[in-house]
Amino acid sequence: TPGHTLCACTTYFRYSQLVTVTIHGTNDSAVIGGVSTDDVTEDNGADGIVAGNLTADGLLTITDVDAGEANFTTQAATAGSNGYGTFTLAAD
Repeated sequence: TPGHTLCACTTYFRYSQLVTVTIHGTNDSAVIGGVSTDDVTEDNGADGIVAGNLTADGLLTITDVDAGEANFTTQAATAGSNGYGTFTLAAD
C-alpha cells in the first residue's frame, strides 16, 4: 500500500513514521429529471393524429456528480410488451 513518511523534527531529535491514508470513494447515484410520463391517444386520425402513427415523446435530463457518468445508454427500437410498439432512447 502506498504511503508517505511523516517526519517530526526538532532541534535535537528526528523521528519518522510511515503513514498510510486510505480513501474509500462513493459512487453517487445519477439524478434523472424531466418528463417521465406521457399520455397516448388512440391513432384514429382525429385531432391531427395520423392513423397508424401512434407516438409519445418527451425529454429526460440526467445529472451525476461523478465525472463522465451523466449519460443514458442508447436503446434502439426495444420491443414493447406482447409485441406492441417499440421504445427508443437516444443518448442525447
